[in-house]
Amino acid sequence: MTFFHKGELKILWPFYLDVIISRILHFAPAFMIIYFLNLGFSFTQLGLLLAIIPITALIFEIPTGAIADLYGRKFSVLLGYLFEGIGFLILFFVTDFTAIVVAYVVIGIASTLSSGAKEAWVIELLKNKPAELTHNFFSHTQVLESLALIISGILGAIIVSIFNLQIIWLFAFLSFIISIIVLLFSKEHFVKHKKQIKYSIRHQSKKTFNYCCNNHRLRFYLAASFLVALAGAFSSTLTWTPLMKSFNFPDFAFGYLWSALSFVLMIAPLFSKKFLKQNNERKFMIFGLALSALSACIIIFAWTWQIALGLILLLEMFLMMRTPASRMYFHRYLPNNLRATAGSIKAILVAIASAISLVLAGLIIDIVGPTYSLFLFAPIMILAIWFLTRIKKD
Repeated sequence: MTFFHKGELKILWPFYLDVIISRILHFAPAFMIIYFLNLGFSFTQLGLLLAIIPITALIFEIPTGAIADLYGRKFSVLLGYLFEGIGFLILFFVTDFTAIVVAYVVIGIASTLSSGAKEAWVIELLKNKPAELTHNFFSHTQVLESLALIISGILGAIIVSIFNLQIIWLFAFLSFIISIIVLLFSKEHFVKHKKQIKYSIRHQSKKTFNYCCNNHRLRFYLAASFLVALAGAFSSTLTWTPLMKSFNFPDFAFGYLWSALSFVLMIAPLFSKKFLKQNNERKFMIFGLALSALSACIIIFAWTWQIALGLILLLEMFLMMRTPASRMYFHRYLPNNLRATAGSIKAILVAIASAISLVLAGLIIDIVGPTYSLFLFAPIMILAIWFLTRIKKD
């Protein structure tokens, strides 16, 4: 039994190669919290800083999503990657808080150009192809990304131990440049619109928003997605980095932790591929969220770094298990002409939730510590599960 479906690589090889090569070089997330802490920032400041990206994205998400629908997914994705790379390059040269804020604003705006557009690009490439190619793309992307990040964590640990933490931003910049080069080779099925851009963006955004509100499945799905994103900061690197540091975990070892986390995330979609069936995506999402909530509930009992790490890995694995199901469920109920804009609407909800939760998580860590921040993940996730149970059976 082969890993790739017949004809899959012929269409999708640029996307898979992009994931492998660029992710190997993008190990900044493993070390960025430590880097900013070494600059003297508090966790509240870190929460505010990290919230800049979703806040900035919130302002530009729908217009840039509509641009992708009107002028092409490929153009939007590559332009976004270029400016994201520039944002990370700025971080390599500056240490002042104000300058770092500017860099994060650039990254936030640029990320809106690719959010939603990249998935829409792939979905339309696979139109009229065997249905399992779409499922394989989401599952295989997770597997390849996790495999690349395993290597990335090890490479990052070695590079940081040889040079210094500042080097992470230069490698992040290179990862986006490589993405641009690789994705230039991918085809795109796109028909250019000739409508006036100002009117078209407004019309496209309104049409998509009304469609999502009137479709009960999408309405409850987006509500649940908002809550999952709200819970996200309470289980993110902002929280588990200080938790592991409280056990005297060395800085360079976070690269190896990142590799361990990536290994677990690589396994998760394999379980999804084995057990996820057509039309049972909603149940699978509920299952993954419930197990992740259970992991967060017992994290308060961790008294060694081994126990804490084990619970963090379990939580992330269960979250990632449900990701292919979530993506498939979302795109199943969207027409092609609204797909990228709907993805941007979802990204807006995620941005709002992330901005709120990052600030709250930072405050909570400064006041009572990271353990209780992780614990709060559970009740929010339970509420997300409730919204998914409100969706009528498929």
